[in-house]
Amino acid sequence: MFLAAAALASTLVIQLPWMNAPTAGTVYDSADHPGAIFVVEGFQLRCGPCNENAPRFAAMARSYGNEPRAQFVEVGLDRTARDFQQWIARHQPSHPVLMDAERAVWGPLGGTGTPTTWVLDCHMNVVWEHVGGLGDEGEVELKAAVDSALTLPCE
Repeated sequence: MFLAAAALASTLVIQLPWMNAPTAGTVYDSADHPGAIFVVEGFQLRCGPCNENAPRFAAMARSYGNEPRAQFVEVGLDRTARDFQQWIARHQPSHPVLMDAERAVWGPLGGTGTPTTWVLDCHMNVVWEHVGGLGDEGEVELKAAVDSALTLPCE
């Protein structure tokens, strides 16, 4: 279901353990991407709709691979690195998968159900939110939200 989202997260910083980083122990930091917009998907490793979304989210991330301002990150709510490694092996994402066991991102974004997908503008304001599996319609809405966020001024 699509939800109109207000500007909730203007002070949000994404600093989380990067579970599929090229170098073990890396922390993903949104500050390393000035001027970027972020597409964040909150998920749980054993959530059926979350696992169904994984290929759609990965394909969308790949489709924006030549746009460095579009940062796609999956934020898992589970607590064990081993479980993440099994999920990563199954889905083979090329975008960052982050562990948010303490709900440092999920909480401020107001997550209520998994999966939830947010588009954040370059000021870290929520400009689009979708709770549940994306499906074809949600995927079209997500692309439109990303494209729109990329056109907003970022000063």
